[in-house]
Formats: sequence, structure tokens, C-alpha cells
Amino acid sequence: MVARSLFESEGIPVVIRSHVSHSVHPFTVGEQGQAIIFVPELEARRARILLSRLGPGPP
Repeated sequence: MVARSLFESEGIPVVIRSHVSHSVHPFTVGEQGQAIIFVPELEARRARILLSRLGPGPP
């Protein structure tokens, strides 16, 4: 939800897909908590830059 809010505040449309309904199960563990974030291809570079500002991640 943090990434979604960040992208939408920058005008980037977002679709999130998950196997778990986070409104029903707000806390999940391991792969159950995995969510896939989709943004338009033309916005992907800008979305990655915004995510990199949130903190360290994999190289």
C-alpha cells in the first residue's frame, strides 16, 4: 500500500495483484504476503526510481 500511495501521488496508475485479500487478512507471512505491482510500461523507469528512494534493496 505504501508503493501504491507513492505512485498514485506522482500520477502513476497502479494495479496490485495478490493471492490474499489484504482487507480480510491484513497480516501475512512469507510468500502469502507477496503482491505484484503493475504500472504502465512508460512509467516503469520512473516507478523504479521512486522505489529506490524508499530504502536499500537488492542490487
